Formats: sequence, structure tokens, C-alpha cells
Amino acid sequence: MATSYKHIPAERQVDEFACWAACIKWWKKAKRSVYRSQTLLIRDYNHLTNDAGEMQPAQMKKVLEGEGFKVEEPTSMNFTMAKLRAHLEHSPLVVGYVTDAQTLHVNVIYEIVNEVSGSLERYSQVRVMEPQAFNGGDWRGEHQIKSLGDFTWWGTCMIGSLKPKSN
Repeated sequence: MATSYKHIPAERQVDEFACWAACIKWWKKAKRSVYRSQTLLIRDYNHLTNDAGEMQPAQMKKVLEGEGFKVEEPTSMNFTMAKLRAHLEHSPLVVGYVTDAQTLHVNVIYEIVNEVSGSLERYSQVRVMEPQAFNGGDWRGEHQIKSLGDFTWWGTCMIGSLKPKSN
């Protein structure tokens, strides 16, 4: 099973829409021991954002592929614990998903905490690096436990990992 990464300090996003940059920075530090600043990531991919700095799913896919991730876009119905386990055998997952506010957000899933099977699978718990934990007026990065359903409840999500794509 996957290595635990919770000893690696969580990364706080530098602005309102930089969750993706914080997650990629943390992932590279955790998995590859490579330092790449959020500022450089934002500069390299700024052309994929709108005027407000937001990124749409198609552009997020380009970023993940540009950073060397294998990208899958499962629907909410087929992002299962089996799929998660298969990805975690290769690396933590950078996951872009639609939130309840209907915006794109990004976390890194790196550990299964509690697995529930059958029709209640979406209540399984995973440990994530969350770059947008609110701290009374500012964000901070934080390791959190979330349910698998948080990533699938509102529709399709996007997974970037090192797992080879299946045909």
C-alpha cells in the first residue's frame, strides 16, 4: 500500500485560485523531493486561466499532463475504492473535483483511512492535503480526513497520478 505522507508539511495556496499549484508543489516535494514554487507553476500555466485566475477542467487536464501525470476522468459512479487503491500503489493522487459551490477545487489524496464497502463506499475516508483550509481571514495548508464522496458527489472528477493508463 501507499506510503504515508502526513509528515510532510501541508502547502497553503498563495491566492484564491492557486489550489492546483499548491497541490502540485506539495506532490512534487512528497513524491519526488523536488521543489517547484507555486509562483513558477502559476507563471508557466497562467495562459490557461481566465481573467480572474480560475481554471476550467480542460485546462486543469493540460496542467496535470504538462507536469507528467497520467490523467483519468472518472465519473462519480466509477471513482471507487478499488480505483483509488490502484492509483495509490503508484503515487498520491492530485484530484480536481467540483465542489458543492460548483467550482473546481484540487486536493491530494495520499492515504485510505477507513474503508466502507458496498453501497456505502462513498463514506470511506481518505487523508488529503488540503491547500485551502480557512484560518480566520487567510488560508493554510492542512492534512485532513475527507470522505470519498466529497470528490464524487457533484459529478466527474479528474485524477492525476503515476499509475499507467489502462486501455
